[in-house]
Amino acid sequence: MLVNFFVDNVFTDDGQATRLSGRVLALISVSEPLFGLSILMQGILEGMGETLTKRK
Repeated sequence: MLVNFFVDNVFTDDGQATRLSGRVLALISVSEPLFGLSILMQGILEGMGETLTKRK
C-alpha cells in the first residue's frame, strides 16, 4: 500500500499507526462499494414509488 504510506506520514511518524491505518483503509475499500450500492438501490426504489400513478 504505497499510497497509504505517503498519506499516513503526513499525519504521523508512528509506524504502528501507519500499519493499523492500512488495515482500516483495506476494510473501507471493500465496504464503500456496498454502501454505494445500497444508496443506489434506495434511490431506485424511492423513484419507483414516486413515478407510479394510481389507476381508478
